[in-house]
Amino acid sequence: MESTTNETVCTADPTSLEGCAWLVFTFLTLRRFLKNRNSSLELWYSFAFFTFAISDFCEAYMQTSWLIWFKLVNLIVLFFLRRIVMSHYYPTAKLF
Repeated sequence: MESTTNETVCTADPTSLEGCAWLVFTFLTLRRFLKNRNSSLELWYSFAFFTFAISDFCEAYMQTSWLIWFKLVNLIVLFFLRRIVMSHYYPTAKLF
């Protein structure tokens, strides 16, 4: 009698892991805002990280042209907000 076992190997999708990393940045920027309350732009900066994370989770299941365009616009917004927030409120910070 043969015994067959169905072993499920949990492999993490790189896109999902990337989405988790963006969520970490979301919570770090939100925590920094709650601690310092320098500008409401930090909330938008945190929200931009959040939407980029969500788009990565969506990308793990589907890849459409509108999603890629959305991610591009989101990335441009992230860079724009980062430049403003970091240069005005945290000029010595390097990471987020």
